[in-house]
Amino acid sequence: MERAENNDSAGQYIQLPIALLHEWSSAATFAMAVEITAKWLPHLIEGTLASVALFNDDHTELELFPLDLDREFPFPTRVPLEYTSLSEVVRSGSVLHTPDISASSLPEAGPLSQLGIKSGLCAPLVSSGKCFGSLNISRTEVDAFSDDEVANFTGLAEVLGATLSRLQQLETERNLATTDSLTGLANRRSMLDLLSVSLNESPETTHVLFLDLTGFKQVNDAYGHHTGDEMLRRIARRLESECSPRHRVGRMGGDEFLVLCGEDTCQTSARDLGKQLIDAATKPLEIGSVVLQPRLSVGVATNAGGQTGISDLLAQADRAMYRAKRSNTTVVEVDDELRREGELVARIDRELERAVADDEIEFFLQPVRDIRTGEILGAESLVRWNHPVAGFVPPPLLIERAEATDRIDMFTTWAIDKVAEMLTATRRLNPAYHDKQFAFNLSPRQLGWSDYVETHVAALERHGLIASDILIEVVESGMIEVETTAESTIRALASHGVHISLDDFGTGHNVISYFSRFPIDAIKIDRSLIAAMVDNPTVRTVVKGLTQIATELNITALGEGIETQHELDACIEVGMTVGQGYFLGRPLPFDAFNELLAVEFPGQRCANAA
Repeated sequence: MERAENNDSAGQYIQLPIALLHEWSSAATFAMAVEITAKWLPHLIEGTLASVALFNDDHTELELFPLDLDREFPFPTRVPLEYTSLSEVVRSGSVLHTPDISASSLPEAGPLSQLGIKSGLCAPLVSSGKCFGSLNISRTEVDAFSDDEVANFTGLAEVLGATLSRLQQLETERNLATTDSLTGLANRRSMLDLLSVSLNESPETTHVLFLDLTGFKQVNDAYGHHTGDEMLRRIARRLESECSPRHRVGRMGGDEFLVLCGEDTCQTSARDLGKQLIDAATKPLEIGSVVLQPRLSVGVATNAGGQTGISDLLAQADRAMYRAKRSNTTVVEVDDELRREGELVARIDRELERAVADDEIEFFLQPVRDIRTGEILGAESLVRWNHPVAGFVPPPLLIERAEATDRIDMFTTWAIDKVAEMLTATRRLNPAYHDKQFAFNLSPRQLGWSDYVETHVAALERHGLIASDILIEVVESGMIEVETTAESTIRALASHGVHISLDDFGTGHNVISYFSRFPIDAIKIDRSLIAAMVDNPTVRTVVKGLTQIATELNITALGEGIETQHELDACIEVGMTVGQGYFLGRPLPFDAFNELLAVEFPGQRCANAA
């Protein structure tokens, strides 16, 4: 092996390992750097028992990496620092050149001399002014290293020290870029990269599970973010412990997680894994003095036909998860119906604003009647979008997508103004309607908009209406938490004189508490209870009790979804006076509703009605 004769040639050789290390820097480890050093060290200096030594975290022990790859290393690879000459290197931060080991006081002089080692060099590996190890070499002759060789060796140690330090920094940066700082799982960016690789390499067998921790916001609100963060960390560990090495778990953000299944996982196995994850994650959690009962919803999507892109596959899994959450089903797989719904979702997202601007979205009006006399007392406004290509868009899906795309505030502003405009026009066409209301539905997300009260009041004033003219129906009232913006909005509307009704009443938990929680004027008994009353005396007794409580509190109890004469009779029997449903009148377009009013209030239509 040729030895470098001067510093210039040494410098040329030193550039070679730097280039190789740079090429591998994004994924390099200390071992890789050491291996490259072993390859290039003989070009600079010959010797025996060459090694790299690296400190442990507290600088009490060294791990030795032999550079003589073809020769057995005669010392332990882990040694206490005080048993080596490297303590002097650490202390001084300078090269230790020992011309005659046998005549020195080095701690390892005896064992080295027994092996025939007569002279040695130790050069510090330094990063940011701190020594973190050393580069070591020895020879079997006394005073065997020339000044040029010492200089070359020192230069190589400087390069190796800087390189190892940079590799450690790159590894740290890579981990920060790809790891979720809270849970330690792969982050969103990393999971998307892994999914991209999987779709390219195994498009037919890529399965993803989209997981959502239901009710997490309420945990944060009730117990603080410290408890919420610890909950996420614990759930992350549970999910990871249930997955095999062929699966990858990541946090997509907030309370959402993603599991990417290995290429040998079939669709059935992916579904079973979802159930397994739910069983593990939903066991009670004790955090300090708080005991939490986690709830998890899982959507499973498969790259059917190998043609689905990343965004489409995740969107499908998200939709399946959302269906699981709304239907109280733990795991839902993507099927043809969900795929078609996904296509409709994409169309809604693209065309929602255009449809609003073009009046393609409209409101139908369903009569609300006195169920004893049949008189129309008002109407509920129900949003309808009959797309010219896609056909009927389900109203819950329309609202969901408006919320998901952050256009719900725009949509709500348009909607309340439209309903106010329709009510004004209806009163102009049919004066008999002057003391009757329109009802307008609001979801918890819409009520959570801090500007809603101002928007609502402004719409009323713009169309010359008073507060009681438009009744607000609160849908999914069971999802409205105490002391939230949504509850504050309800109270603020009531303080302005707006009438409030709770929709789908009687199907959730703690329904009795709603009477005291909200300043309400009406409750709409859920259609499932209306139907069950006909043949179930127990349900009839419960509904009768709710109706009596409402009556005592001067709250109107309305039967919702009345579809038969038997259901109407049952509502009258339990004491209700107001109802709506197909049996009493289907939702009608604006013109048809006003024609109905003209028939039911003859002689009271304006002469100039168009």
